[in-house]
Amino acid sequence: LNVTTAGAVTPYPLAGMAQPQFIAAGPGGQVAFTLPINSPQQIALLSPGGTPKTLDRPIPADPFGVTFGADGAFWVAMFAGNRLDRVTSDGQLTSLTGFPPLSDPADPMHTPVPGGPRQIMAGPGDTLWATLDTPGTPAASKIARITGVDPPPAASPGGDGTQPAPTPEPVADTTPPAVSGAALSHTSVPAGTAKLSLRFGLSEPGTATVALTRRAGGRRLGKACVAPRRTLRRARTCTRVIAVRTITRLVVAGGNAIVMSTRGLPAGSYRVTLTVTDAAGNRAAAIARSLTITPRPKRH
Repeated sequence: LNVTTAGAVTPYPLAGMAQPQFIAAGPGGQVAFTLPINSPQQIALLSPGGTPKTLDRPIPADPFGVTFGADGAFWVAMFAGNRLDRVTSDGQLTSLTGFPPLSDPADPMHTPVPGGPRQIMAGPGDTLWATLDTPGTPAASKIARITGVDPPPAASPGGDGTQPAPTPEPVADTTPPAVSGAALSHTSVPAGTAKLSLRFGLSEPGTATVALTRRAGGRRLGKACVAPRRTLRRARTCTRVIAVRTITRLVVAGGNAIVMSTRGLPAGSYRVTLTVTDAAGNRAAAIARSLTITPRPKRH
């Protein structure tokens, strides 16, 4: 139904369309709405005085929330498809994928759980905000911010000699990657163990650096902490941090695992430090985990 502020009602029959769900207004009185119960599932566009234009969506889909973005198009949350569909006013459709896998924060293995975008709304600064729902595991649900939903460029003036409207400068990426669930496969291993891994989730691709350092006793020499020696036996004790090895890997959005060798390392206390830098040079805060290498058991 179209209802004016004066109370005039204009019905729009939706023959063959089962239970329209969410709806959003666009320019010129056009609206978009979702039909998740229809078969096939559909997105529909309706202009004043016209008939609905439907767009079939392949399974998995489940079109749910819908909003009108700053780019002059409708955006629809496709819950089962784990994506957003973008629909222009003339029915041109594209999809946005790449949402990170969702997992229960209490799950040490960060096992992915089913979920996807369900509610969506346009926000300030040419953004979209969507809920990433996981009905079976509520603790794993998140909120996603989608940037770069830029307004259409202004139309260039006609042939009157004036200059075209300037193109806006692209917005620089200043958001560092988000690292989640960083954990070692083992926090204590006997000397001689060949490998262990550092697992973590990541919001976007980047370059990961894993630094392995060892803590050892030392003696003060001025402001420095150096290896013990006879001439410093009366100096104050301190703890040195010794660089052991560094690993650099290209990593992807979602789950990652970096394997490290501990072969040949002596027993002692170690620290594993992870840093991740994205393509724009934004660096996430370093994350450190403790590792203990115990003496190898003696054979009798």
